[in-house]
Amino acid sequence: MANSTVYSIMNIMPNDIITLTLLCHELNSDLVNGKIQSVFLSKEKYIYLEILTKGKKIVYLVFSAKRQNTIIFLTKKKSQKSEDNANIVQILKKYITGSKIKSIELSSNDRIITIQTIQNNELYEEKLLNIIFEISPQKPNIILVNWQGIILGSLEILINEKRSITPGDMYIYPKVSLSRNKDSLINLFGKVTMREYDYLLNTNGKETTINLFRDFLNLKKLSYKPCVIFKDTSPLGYFLYPYESITSKNDNVKVEYCSTLSESIELFTNNIESLDNFTTFHPNEKKFVEKALKSYLIRLDTIEQNISQIPILDNLLNDAELLKCNLHLVIKGSEFIDCWDFSQNKTVRIILNPLISPSQNLEQKFKKYNKLKATINYSIKNKELIESSISHLQSISFLLTLSNDKTDISAIIKELSDHFNYKIKEEIKNTIIKKSIDNYIQFFQDGFKVLIGKNNLQNDNITFRIANKDDLWLHVNGAPGSHTIIKNAGKNIPISTISSVACYSAYYSSQRNNNKVMVDYANVKNLKKGTSPGSVIVKAKNSIIVSPASPNLNSSD
Repeated sequence: MANSTVYSIMNIMPNDIITLTLLCHELNSDLVNGKIQSVFLSKEKYIYLEILTKGKKIVYLVFSAKRQNTIIFLTKKKSQKSEDNANIVQILKKYITGSKIKSIELSSNDRIITIQTIQNNELYEEKLLNIIFEISPQKPNIILVNWQGIILGSLEILINEKRSITPGDMYIYPKVSLSRNKDSLINLFGKVTMREYDYLLNTNGKETTINLFRDFLNLKKLSYKPCVIFKDTSPLGYFLYPYESITSKNDNVKVEYCSTLSESIELFTNNIESLDNFTTFHPNEKKFVEKALKSYLIRLDTIEQNISQIPILDNLLNDAELLKCNLHLVIKGSEFIDCWDFSQNKTVRIILNPLISPSQNLEQKFKKYNKLKATINYSIKNKELIESSISHLQSISFLLTLSNDKTDISAIIKELSDHFNYKIKEEIKNTIIKKSIDNYIQFFQDGFKVLIGKNNLQNDNITFRIANKDDLWLHVNGAPGSHTIIKNAGKNIPISTISSVACYSAYYSSQRNNNKVMVDYANVKNLKKGTSPGSVIVKAKNSIIVSPASPNLNSSD
Protein backbone atom coordinates (compact mmCIF):
# COMPACT_ATOMS: atom_id res chain seq x y z
CA MET A 1 0.00 0.00 0.00
CA ALA A 2 1.30 3.38 -0.95
CA ASN A 3 -0.39 5.44 1.72
CA SER A 4 1.57 6.02 4.94
CA THR A 5 -1.59 6.46 7.00
CA VAL A 6 -2.58 2.93 6.15
CA TYR A 7 0.76 1.61 7.39
CA SER A 8 0.26 3.34 10.73
CA ILE A 9 -3.15 1.69 10.97
CA MET A 10 -1.57 -1.72 10.40
CA ASN A 11 0.93 -1.22 13.17
CA ILE A 12 -1.78 -1.40 15.84
CA MET A 13 -3.30 -4.73 14.70
CA PRO A 14 -3.08 -7.31 17.51
CA ASN A 15 -1.76 -10.40 15.68
CA ASP A 16 -0.62 -11.77 19.05
CA ILE A 17 -0.76 -15.20 20.68
CA ILE A 18 -3.98 -14.40 22.58
CA THR A 19 -5.93 -13.33 19.50
CA LEU A 20 -4.47 -16.11 17.36
CA THR A 21 -5.12 -18.78 20.02
CA LEU A 22 -8.79 -17.83 20.04
CA LEU A 23 -8.84 -17.71 16.23
CA CYS A 24 -7.36 -21.23 15.99
CA HIS A 25 -9.99 -22.44 18.46
CA GLU A 26 -12.72 -21.01 16.20
CA LEU A 27 -11.18 -22.47 13.03
CA ASN A 28 -10.81 -25.92 14.60
CA SER A 29 -14.49 -25.94 15.54
CA ASP A 30 -15.52 -25.20 11.96
CA LEU A 31 -12.90 -26.95 9.83
CA VAL A 32 -11.63 -30.17 11.46
CA ASN A 33 -12.52 -33.11 9.16
CA GLY A 34 -13.41 -30.66 6.40
CA LYS A 35 -12.21 -31.59 2.89
CA ILE A 36 -10.05 -29.18 0.84
CA GLN A 37 -11.72 -29.16 -2.59
CA SER A 38 -9.64 -26.55 -4.39
CA VAL A 39 -6.99 -23.84 -3.99
CA PHE A 40 -6.93 -20.53 -5.86
CA LEU A 41 -5.55 -17.00 -5.79
CA SER A 42 -8.06 -14.13 -5.55
CA LYS A 43 -7.84 -10.86 -7.45
CA GLU A 44 -6.67 -9.24 -4.17
CA LYS A 45 -3.77 -11.76 -4.17
CA TYR A 46 -5.14 -13.74 -1.23
CA ILE A 47 -4.88 -17.54 -1.16
CA TYR A 48 -8.25 -19.28 -0.85
CA LEU A 49 -8.76 -22.89 0.31
CA GLU A 50 -12.25 -24.05 -0.68
CA ILE A 51 -13.39 -26.46 2.05
CA LEU A 52 -16.41 -28.78 2.27
CA THR A 53 -17.11 -28.93 6.02
CA LYS A 54 -18.29 -32.01 7.88
CA GLY A 55 -21.72 -30.34 7.85
CA LYS A 56 -21.59 -30.32 4.01
CA LYS A 57 -21.23 -26.55 3.70
CA ILE A 58 -18.78 -24.76 1.40
CA VAL A 59 -16.51 -22.27 3.20
CA TYR A 60 -13.21 -20.59 2.34
CA LEU A 61 -10.08 -20.32 4.46
CA VAL A 62 -8.26 -17.17 3.37
CA PHE A 63 -4.53 -16.42 3.78
CA SER A 64 -2.75 -13.16 3.16
CA ALA A 65 1.01 -12.90 3.55
CA LYS A 66 1.08 -9.23 2.56
CA ARG A 67 3.42 -7.43 4.91
CA GLN A 68 0.88 -4.64 5.42
CA ASN A 69 -2.00 -7.03 6.16
CA THR A 70 -0.95 -10.53 7.22
CA ILE A 71 -4.18 -12.32 8.09
CA ILE A 72 -6.06 -15.61 8.11
CA PHE A 73 -9.83 -15.91 8.40
CA LEU A 74 -12.81 -18.05 7.44
CA THR A 75 -15.55 -16.77 5.12
CA LYS A 76 -18.58 -18.01 3.22
CA LYS A 77 -17.96 -15.55 0.38
CA LYS A 78 -16.08 -16.67 -2.70
CA SER A 79 -13.81 -14.05 -4.25
CA GLN A 80 -13.13 -13.59 -7.94
CA LYS A 81 -10.13 -15.60 -9.09
CA SER A 82 -6.96 -13.89 -10.27
CA GLU A 83 -5.62 -14.62 -13.74
CA ASP A 84 -2.15 -14.80 -12.17
CA ASN A 85 -1.02 -17.75 -10.07
CA ALA A 86 1.72 -17.78 -7.46
CA ASN A 87 4.08 -20.74 -7.27
CA ILE A 88 2.92 -21.59 -3.73
CA VAL A 89 -0.68 -21.82 -5.00
CA GLN A 90 0.36 -24.38 -7.64
CA ILE A 91 2.21 -26.39 -5.00
CA LEU A 92 -0.77 -26.34 -2.60
CA LYS A 93 -3.09 -27.37 -5.45
CA LYS A 94 -0.84 -30.31 -6.27
CA TYR A 95 -0.36 -31.64 -2.77
CA ILE A 96 -3.36 -30.78 -0.57
CA THR A 97 -6.38 -30.88 -2.92
CA GLY A 98 -8.56 -33.68 -1.61
CA SER A 99 -6.97 -33.64 1.86
CA LYS A 100 -8.90 -33.39 5.12
CA ILE A 101 -8.01 -30.90 7.82
CA LYS A 102 -6.83 -32.66 10.98
CA SER A 103 -6.01 -29.69 13.21
CA ILE A 104 -5.22 -25.97 13.30
CA GLU A 105 -2.99 -24.78 16.10
CA LEU A 106 -0.66 -22.02 17.17
CA SER A 107 2.85 -23.44 17.18
CA SER A 108 6.13 -22.76 18.98
CA ASN A 109 4.63 -20.12 21.31
CA ASP A 110 5.00 -17.71 18.43
CA ARG A 111 2.77 -16.21 15.77
CA ILE A 112 2.97 -19.33 13.63
CA ILE A 113 -0.16 -21.28 12.68
CA THR A 114 0.18 -24.92 11.62
CA ILE A 115 -2.66 -26.46 9.60
CA GLN A 116 -2.23 -30.23 9.61
CA THR A 117 -3.87 -32.03 6.67
CA ILE A 118 -4.26 -35.74 6.03
CA GLN A 119 -5.08 -37.79 2.94
CA ASN A 120 -4.82 -41.37 1.74
CA ASN A 121 -2.38 -42.22 -1.04
CA GLU A 122 -2.91 -44.85 -3.71
CA LEU A 123 -2.00 -47.58 -1.17
CA TYR A 124 -4.61 -46.18 1.26
CA GLU A 125 -1.87 -45.06 3.60
CA GLU A 126 -2.44 -41.86 5.54
CA LYS A 127 -0.15 -39.03 4.44
CA LEU A 128 0.32 -35.93 6.62
CA LEU A 129 1.13 -32.50 5.21
CA ASN A 130 1.47 -29.25 7.18
CA ILE A 131 0.66 -25.78 5.92
CA ILE A 132 2.73 -23.46 8.10
CA PHE A 133 1.69 -19.81 8.18
CA GLU A 134 4.34 -17.55 9.73
CA ILE A 135 2.57 -14.35 10.76
CA SER A 136 5.55 -12.06 11.12
CA PRO A 137 5.24 -8.31 10.52
CA GLN A 138 8.76 -8.30 9.02
CA LYS A 139 8.77 -11.47 6.92
CA PRO A 140 5.41 -13.30 6.68
CA ASN A 141 5.53 -16.64 4.87
CA ILE A 142 3.42 -19.65 3.83
CA ILE A 143 5.27 -22.97 3.77
CA LEU A 144 4.17 -26.51 2.84
CA VAL A 145 5.96 -29.29 4.76
CA ASN A 146 5.59 -33.06 4.25
CA TRP A 147 5.22 -35.77 6.92
CA GLN A 148 9.00 -35.99 7.27
CA GLY A 149 9.32 -32.23 7.96
CA ILE A 150 10.81 -31.55 4.51
CA ILE A 151 9.82 -28.26 2.82
CA LEU A 152 7.92 -28.86 -0.44
CA GLY A 153 7.52 -25.18 -1.30
CA SER A 154 7.07 -21.71 0.19
CA LEU A 155 5.84 -18.25 -0.70
CA GLU A 156 9.20 -16.70 0.21
CA ILE A 157 12.66 -18.31 0.15
CA LEU A 158 14.79 -17.52 3.19
CA ILE A 159 18.50 -18.22 3.62
CA ASN A 160 20.46 -16.82 6.57
CA GLU A 161 22.72 -17.96 9.39
CA LYS A 162 19.84 -18.98 11.68
CA ARG A 163 17.31 -20.60 9.32
CA SER A 164 16.90 -21.75 5.75
CA ILE A 165 13.53 -22.05 4.03
CA THR A 166 14.07 -23.59 0.61
CA PRO A 167 12.51 -26.69 -1.04
CA GLY A 168 14.24 -29.85 0.21
CA ASP A 169 15.36 -28.34 3.53
CA MET A 170 14.14 -29.60 6.89
CA TYR A 171 11.65 -27.09 8.35
CA ILE A 172 12.67 -25.79 11.76
CA TYR A 173 10.34 -23.71 13.88
CA PRO A 174 12.02 -20.46 14.97
CA LYS A 175 13.31 -20.47 18.54
CA VAL A 176 11.40 -18.21 20.91
CA SER A 177 12.87 -17.07 24.22
CA LEU A 178 10.23 -16.69 26.90
CA SER A 179 12.10 -14.45 29.34
CA ARG A 180 10.13 -12.19 31.65
CA ASN A 181 11.56 -8.89 30.42
CA LYS A 182 9.17 -6.44 28.80
CA ASP A 183 10.77 -6.54 25.34
CA SER A 184 10.27 -10.32 25.23
CA LEU A 185 6.62 -9.95 26.28
CA ILE A 186 6.05 -7.27 23.63
CA ASN A 187 7.45 -9.59 20.95
CA LEU A 188 5.14 -12.35 22.19
CA PHE A 189 1.94 -10.40 22.82
CA GLY A 190 2.44 -7.40 20.54
CA LYS A 191 2.64 -3.71 21.37
CA VAL A 192 -1.11 -3.12 21.13
CA THR A 193 -2.08 -5.84 23.56
CA MET A 194 0.72 -4.85 25.95
CA ARG A 195 -0.57 -1.25 25.91
CA GLU A 196 -4.03 -2.61 26.68
CA TYR A 197 -2.58 -4.75 29.48
CA ASP A 198 -0.80 -1.74 31.02
CA TYR A 199 -3.95 0.39 30.69
CA LEU A 200 -6.14 -2.23 32.41
CA LEU A 201 -3.45 -2.76 35.05
CA ASN A 202 -3.67 0.91 35.99
CA THR A 203 -7.46 0.96 35.74
CA ASN A 204 -8.62 -2.39 37.18
CA GLY A 205 -5.66 -3.62 39.20
CA LYS A 206 -3.20 -6.46 38.80
CA GLU A 207 -5.27 -9.53 39.75
CA THR A 208 -8.30 -8.70 37.56
CA THR A 209 -6.11 -7.91 34.54
CA ILE A 210 -3.89 -10.99 34.84
CA ASN A 211 -6.91 -13.26 35.25
CA LEU A 212 -8.59 -11.74 32.19
CA PHE A 213 -5.64 -12.41 29.88
CA ARG A 214 -4.92 -15.82 31.42
CA ASP A 215 -8.53 -16.87 30.76
CA PHE A 216 -8.27 -15.75 27.14
CA LEU A 217 -4.97 -17.56 26.63
CA ASN A 218 -6.20 -20.82 28.20
CA LEU A 219 -9.61 -20.69 26.47
CA LYS A 220 -11.35 -20.75 29.83
CA LYS A 221 -13.41 -17.66 29.19
CA LEU A 222 -14.80 -17.23 25.70
CA SER A 223 -17.23 -14.39 26.40
CA TYR A 224 -15.18 -12.10 24.20
CA LYS A 225 -16.66 -9.57 21.78
CA PRO A 226 -14.87 -9.70 18.41
CA CYS A 227 -14.98 -6.32 16.71
CA VAL A 228 -13.42 -3.82 14.33
CA ILE A 229 -12.59 -0.37 15.67
CA PHE A 230 -12.90 2.55 13.24
CA LYS A 231 -11.65 6.12 13.66
CA ASP A 232 -13.92 8.22 11.50
CA THR A 233 -14.16 5.95 8.43
CA SER A 234 -10.69 4.38 8.69
CA PRO A 235 -10.37 0.89 10.21
CA LEU A 236 -7.86 0.83 13.08
CA GLY A 237 -7.81 -2.93 13.52
CA TYR A 238 -9.70 -6.06 14.56
CA PHE A 239 -9.80 -7.02 18.24
CA LEU A 240 -11.10 -9.79 20.49
CA TYR A 241 -12.98 -7.08 22.42
CA PRO A 242 -13.01 -3.25 22.21
CA TYR A 243 -9.59 -2.37 23.63
CA GLU A 244 -10.23 0.29 26.26
CA SER A 245 -6.77 1.78 25.72
CA ILE A 246 -7.97 2.76 22.21
CA THR A 247 -11.67 3.52 22.66
CA SER A 248 -11.18 5.66 25.78
CA LYS A 249 -8.54 7.94 24.24
CA ASN A 250 -9.90 8.62 20.77
CA ASP A 251 -12.65 10.88 19.50
CA ASN A 252 -14.82 9.79 16.58
CA VAL A 253 -14.21 6.11 17.35
CA LYS A 254 -16.84 3.58 16.28
CA VAL A 255 -16.92 -0.09 17.30
CA GLU A 256 -18.56 -2.60 14.97
CA TYR A 257 -19.19 -5.96 16.63
CA CYS A 258 -19.00 -9.35 14.89
CA SER A 259 -20.06 -12.84 15.95
CA THR A 260 -16.58 -14.37 15.41
CA LEU A 261 -12.96 -13.24 15.10
CA SER A 262 -12.99 -14.48 11.49
CA GLU A 263 -15.86 -12.09 10.72
CA SER A 264 -14.02 -9.18 12.34
CA ILE A 265 -10.83 -9.95 10.39
CA GLU A 266 -12.83 -10.19 7.15
CA LEU A 267 -14.61 -6.90 7.84
CA PHE A 268 -11.30 -5.20 8.62
CA THR A 269 -9.62 -6.68 5.53
CA ASN A 270 -12.43 -5.63 3.19
CA ASN A 271 -12.28 -2.08 4.51
CA ILE A 272 -8.50 -2.01 4.13
CA GLU A 273 -8.80 -3.25 0.53
CA SER A 274 -11.31 -0.46 -0.26
CA LEU A 275 -9.03 2.10 1.41
CA ASP A 276 -6.02 0.74 -0.47
CA ASN A 277 -7.83 0.92 -3.83
CA PHE A 278 -9.08 4.41 -3.11
CA THR A 279 -5.78 5.85 -1.93
CA THR A 280 -3.83 4.17 -4.74
CA PHE A 281 -5.94 5.40 -7.64
CA HIS A 282 -7.41 8.64 -6.28
CA PRO A 283 -5.05 10.15 -3.67
CA ASN A 284 -5.77 13.80 -4.57
CA GLU A 285 -9.53 13.31 -4.80
CA LYS A 286 -9.52 11.42 -1.49
CA LYS A 287 -7.68 14.26 0.27
CA PHE A 288 -10.01 16.85 -1.25
CA VAL A 289 -13.17 14.92 -0.26
CA GLU A 290 -11.86 14.32 3.27
CA LYS A 291 -10.97 18.00 3.69
CA ALA A 292 -14.30 19.17 2.26
CA LEU A 293 -16.24 16.71 4.42
CA LYS A 294 -14.39 17.88 7.52
CA SER A 295 -15.15 21.51 6.67
CA TYR A 296 -18.86 20.83 6.10
CA LEU A 297 -19.12 18.79 9.31
CA ILE A 298 -17.57 21.67 11.28
CA ARG A 299 -20.07 24.05 9.66
CA LEU A 300 -22.94 21.69 10.51
CA ASP A 301 -21.76 21.50 14.13
CA THR A 302 -21.67 25.32 14.31
CA ILE A 303 -25.15 25.52 12.77
CA GLU A 304 -26.56 23.04 15.28
CA GLN A 305 -24.98 24.98 18.14
CA ASN A 306 -26.58 28.19 16.82
CA ILE A 307 -30.01 26.53 16.50
CA SER A 308 -29.71 25.20 20.06
CA GLN A 309 -29.69 28.84 21.26
CA ILE A 310 -33.36 29.41 20.34
CA PRO A 311 -34.38 29.38 24.06
CA ILE A 312 -31.70 32.05 24.71
CA LEU A 313 -33.20 34.13 21.90
CA ASP A 314 -36.59 34.18 23.66
CA ASN A 315 -34.92 35.27 26.91
CA LEU A 316 -33.02 38.08 25.15
CA LEU A 317 -36.21 39.43 23.59
CA ASN A 318 -38.03 39.21 26.90
CA ASP A 319 -35.25 41.14 28.67
CA ALA A 320 -35.21 43.81 25.95
CA GLU A 321 -39.00 44.29 26.10
CA LEU A 322 -39.00 44.45 29.91
CA LEU A 323 -36.17 47.00 29.87
CA LYS A 324 -38.05 49.06 27.29
CA CYS A 325 -41.13 49.16 29.53
CA ASN A 326 -39.07 50.09 32.60
CA LEU A 327 -36.44 52.30 31.01
CA HIS A 328 -37.70 55.36 32.86
CA LEU A 329 -36.82 53.69 36.19
CA VAL A 330 -33.21 52.95 35.25
CA ILE A 331 -30.63 55.16 36.97
CA LYS A 332 -27.47 55.87 35.00
CA GLY A 333 -24.55 53.79 36.30
CA SER A 334 -26.81 50.97 37.55
CA GLU A 335 -25.49 47.41 37.18
CA PHE A 336 -29.00 45.88 37.10
CA ILE A 337 -32.70 46.57 37.42
CA ASP A 338 -35.39 44.34 38.92
CA CYS A 339 -38.61 44.29 36.87
CA TRP A 340 -41.92 42.51 37.34
CA ASP A 341 -42.48 39.98 34.54
CA PHE A 342 -46.22 39.44 34.07
CA SER A 343 -45.70 36.45 31.75
CA GLN A 344 -43.76 34.58 34.45
CA ASN A 345 -45.57 36.21 37.36
CA LYS A 346 -42.32 37.00 39.16
CA THR A 347 -39.55 39.58 39.50
CA VAL A 348 -36.75 39.31 36.94
CA ARG A 349 -33.30 40.88 37.27
CA ILE A 350 -31.89 42.41 34.08
CA ILE A 351 -28.10 42.91 34.02
CA LEU A 352 -26.93 46.31 32.71
CA ASN A 353 -23.65 47.87 31.63
CA PRO A 354 -23.04 50.72 34.10
CA LEU A 355 -20.59 52.46 31.76
CA ILE A 356 -23.26 53.35 29.17
CA SER A 357 -26.57 55.18 29.32
CA PRO A 358 -29.95 53.43 29.89
CA SER A 359 -30.98 54.04 26.25
CA GLN A 360 -27.67 52.59 25.04
CA ASN A 361 -28.28 49.52 27.25
CA LEU A 362 -31.68 49.10 25.61
CA GLU A 363 -30.19 49.51 22.15
CA GLN A 364 -27.51 46.92 23.00
CA LYS A 365 -30.14 44.40 24.20
CA PHE A 366 -32.14 44.64 20.96
CA LYS A 367 -28.94 44.60 18.88
CA LYS A 368 -27.80 41.37 20.59
CA TYR A 369 -31.25 39.84 20.10
CA ASN A 370 -31.43 40.80 16.40
CA LYS A 371 -27.89 39.51 15.74
CA LEU A 372 -28.63 36.13 17.32
CA LYS A 373 -31.99 35.96 15.57
CA ALA A 374 -30.32 36.55 12.18
CA THR A 375 -27.68 33.92 12.97
CA ILE A 376 -30.32 31.35 13.95
CA ASN A 377 -32.48 32.08 10.90
CA TYR A 378 -29.44 31.74 8.64
CA SER A 379 -28.52 28.45 10.36
CA ILE A 380 -32.01 27.03 10.00
CA LYS A 381 -32.12 28.07 6.35
CA ASN A 382 -28.71 26.54 5.53
CA LYS A 383 -28.83 23.37 7.65
CA GLU A 384 -30.58 21.34 4.95
CA LEU A 385 -28.13 22.61 2.31
CA ILE A 386 -25.10 21.68 4.44
CA GLU A 387 -26.56 18.24 5.22
CA SER A 388 -27.23 17.73 1.51
CA SER A 389 -23.61 18.65 0.67
CA ILE A 390 -22.31 16.21 3.31
CA SER A 391 -24.49 13.44 1.90
CA HIS A 392 -23.32 14.33 -1.63
CA LEU A 393 -19.64 14.19 -0.63
CA GLN A 394 -20.14 10.86 1.16
CA SER A 395 -21.75 9.55 -2.01
CA ILE A 396 -18.81 10.72 -4.14
CA SER A 397 -16.35 9.24 -1.64
CA PHE A 398 -18.01 5.83 -2.00
CA LEU A 399 -18.47 5.98 -5.78
CA LEU A 400 -14.77 6.74 -6.29
CA THR A 401 -14.01 3.33 -4.73
CA LEU A 402 -16.41 1.54 -7.08
CA SER A 403 -14.69 1.80 -10.45
CA ASN A 404 -11.28 2.24 -11.98
CA ASP A 405 -12.75 2.91 -15.41
CA LYS A 406 -11.16 6.17 -16.63
CA THR A 407 -14.36 7.51 -18.20
CA ASP A 408 -16.47 6.83 -15.10
CA ILE A 409 -13.89 8.40 -12.82
CA SER A 410 -13.72 11.47 -15.07
CA ALA A 411 -17.48 11.91 -14.63
CA ILE A 412 -17.15 11.72 -10.84
CA ILE A 413 -14.23 14.15 -10.78
CA LYS A 414 -16.17 16.56 -13.01
CA GLU A 415 -19.00 16.32 -10.48
CA LEU A 416 -16.54 17.39 -7.77
CA SER A 417 -15.50 20.30 -9.98
CA ASP A 418 -19.09 21.38 -10.74
CA HIS A 419 -20.39 21.25 -7.17
CA PHE A 420 -17.39 21.73 -4.88
CA ASN A 421 -14.93 23.84 -6.91
CA TYR A 422 -12.40 21.05 -7.22
CA LYS A 423 -9.65 22.12 -9.63
CA ILE A 424 -9.17 19.66 -12.46
CA LYS A 425 -7.18 19.54 -15.65
CA GLU A 426 -8.67 20.88 -18.87
CA GLU A 427 -8.53 17.47 -20.57
CA ILE A 428 -10.86 16.04 -17.90
CA LYS A 429 -13.23 18.97 -18.32
CA ASN A 430 -13.31 18.27 -22.02
CA THR A 431 -13.95 14.52 -21.58
CA ILE A 432 -17.14 13.52 -23.34
CA ILE A 433 -19.41 12.58 -20.44
CA LYS A 434 -21.69 10.74 -22.87
CA LYS A 435 -19.15 7.90 -22.76
CA SER A 436 -19.85 7.40 -19.08
CA ILE A 437 -23.60 7.94 -18.95
CA ASP A 438 -24.36 4.57 -20.58
CA ASN A 439 -21.48 2.70 -18.96
CA TYR A 440 -23.64 1.39 -16.09
CA ILE A 441 -23.69 -2.29 -15.05
CA GLN A 442 -26.40 -4.38 -16.68
CA PHE A 443 -27.28 -8.09 -16.51
CA PHE A 444 -30.30 -10.39 -16.15
CA GLN A 445 -31.74 -11.91 -12.99
CA ASP A 446 -34.52 -14.51 -13.33
CA GLY A 447 -35.31 -13.12 -16.78
CA PHE A 448 -35.54 -9.48 -15.58
CA LYS A 449 -33.02 -6.89 -16.74
CA VAL A 450 -31.09 -5.22 -13.90
CA LEU A 451 -29.25 -1.88 -14.14
CA ILE A 452 -26.73 -0.59 -11.55
CA GLY A 453 -25.08 2.85 -11.66
CA LYS A 454 -21.40 3.38 -10.86
CA ASN A 455 -21.54 7.16 -10.48
CA ASN A 456 -24.22 9.78 -9.91
CA LEU A 457 -24.41 10.58 -13.63
CA GLN A 458 -25.36 6.95 -14.29
CA ASN A 459 -27.59 6.80 -11.19
CA ASP A 460 -29.69 9.74 -12.42
CA ASN A 461 -29.72 8.33 -15.96
CA ILE A 462 -30.99 4.84 -15.11
CA THR A 463 -33.51 6.11 -12.53
CA PHE A 464 -35.01 9.18 -14.19
CA ARG A 465 -34.44 8.54 -17.91
CA ILE A 466 -34.19 4.83 -18.68
CA ALA A 467 -36.53 3.40 -16.00
CA ASN A 468 -40.29 3.35 -16.57
CA LYS A 469 -42.69 4.40 -13.83
CA ASP A 470 -43.57 0.78 -12.93
CA ASP A 471 -39.94 -0.44 -12.85
CA LEU A 472 -38.48 -1.15 -9.41
CA TRP A 473 -35.79 1.02 -7.81
CA LEU A 474 -33.53 -0.29 -5.02
CA HIS A 475 -31.01 1.47 -2.78
CA VAL A 476 -29.29 0.70 0.51
CA ASN A 477 -31.07 2.36 3.43
CA GLY A 478 -29.45 5.49 4.88
CA ALA A 479 -25.98 5.10 3.35
CA PRO A 480 -24.08 5.90 0.12
CA GLY A 481 -24.66 3.40 -2.65
CA SER A 482 -25.54 2.80 -6.28
CA HIS A 483 -29.04 3.11 -7.71
CA THR A 484 -30.37 -0.27 -8.86
CA ILE A 485 -33.24 -0.75 -11.29
CA ILE A 486 -35.21 -3.93 -12.09
CA LYS A 487 -37.00 -3.55 -15.44
CA ASN A 488 -40.38 -5.21 -14.99
CA ALA A 489 -41.12 -5.74 -18.74
CA GLY A 490 -44.85 -5.66 -17.98
CA LYS A 491 -44.63 -8.52 -15.47
CA ASN A 492 -44.94 -8.76 -11.71
CA ILE A 493 -41.48 -9.03 -10.14
CA PRO A 494 -41.45 -11.91 -7.62
CA ILE A 495 -40.14 -11.31 -4.12
CA SER A 496 -37.39 -13.91 -4.71
CA THR A 497 -36.02 -11.74 -7.55
CA ILE A 498 -36.31 -8.59 -5.43
CA SER A 499 -34.42 -10.35 -2.63
CA SER A 500 -31.61 -11.46 -4.97
CA VAL A 501 -31.21 -8.02 -6.55
CA ALA A 502 -31.35 -6.38 -3.10
CA CYS A 503 -28.24 -8.43 -2.21
CA TYR A 504 -26.52 -6.93 -5.27
CA SER A 505 -27.69 -3.41 -4.36
CA ALA A 506 -26.23 -3.90 -0.86
CA TYR A 507 -22.97 -5.10 -2.44
CA TYR A 508 -22.72 -1.92 -4.53
CA SER A 509 -22.96 0.26 -1.43
CA SER A 510 -20.76 1.45 1.41
CA GLN A 511 -22.36 -1.30 3.54
CA ARG A 512 -21.04 -4.19 1.42
CA ASN A 513 -18.79 -5.48 4.22
CA ASN A 514 -21.63 -5.87 6.73
CA ASN A 515 -23.39 -9.20 7.18
CA LYS A 516 -26.93 -7.77 7.26
CA VAL A 517 -28.00 -4.69 5.31
CA MET A 518 -31.38 -3.00 4.90
CA VAL A 519 -32.29 -2.18 1.30
CA ASP A 520 -35.24 0.03 0.32
CA TYR A 521 -37.26 -0.61 -2.84
CA ALA A 522 -40.02 1.36 -4.54
CA ASN A 523 -41.67 1.85 -7.92
CA VAL A 524 -39.99 4.60 -9.91
CA LYS A 525 -43.29 6.52 -10.01
CA ASN A 526 -42.88 7.05 -6.24
CA LEU A 527 -39.53 8.83 -6.66
CA LYS A 528 -38.67 12.49 -7.03
CA LYS A 529 -35.23 13.81 -7.96
CA GLY A 530 -33.36 15.47 -5.09
CA THR A 531 -31.38 18.68 -5.16
CA SER A 532 -27.93 17.09 -5.68
CA PRO A 533 -26.83 14.53 -8.29
CA GLY A 534 -27.82 11.00 -7.33
CA SER A 535 -30.15 12.11 -4.53
CA VAL A 536 -33.75 10.90 -4.45
CA ILE A 537 -36.88 11.72 -2.46
CA VAL A 538 -38.97 8.57 -1.92
CA LYS A 539 -42.71 8.98 -1.38
CA ALA A 540 -43.56 5.34 -0.58
CA LYS A 541 -41.25 2.36 -0.14
CA ASN A 542 -40.74 -1.11 1.28
CA SER A 543 -37.58 -2.53 2.86
CA ILE A 544 -35.83 -5.88 3.02
CA ILE A 545 -32.83 -7.10 5.05
CA VAL A 546 -30.25 -9.05 3.03
CA SER A 547 -26.62 -10.16 2.99
CA PRO A 548 -24.51 -8.37 0.33
CA ALA A 549 -23.55 -10.55 -2.63
CA SER A 550 -21.76 -9.89 -5.91
CA PRO A 551 -23.91 -10.57 -9.01
CA ASN A 552 -22.96 -12.86 -11.86
CA LEU A 553 -22.24 -10.22 -14.48
CA ASN A 554 -22.03 -12.85 -17.21
CA SER A 555 -25.64 -13.87 -16.68
CA SER A 556 -27.79 -13.82 -19.80
CA ASP A 557 -30.89 -15.77 -18.72
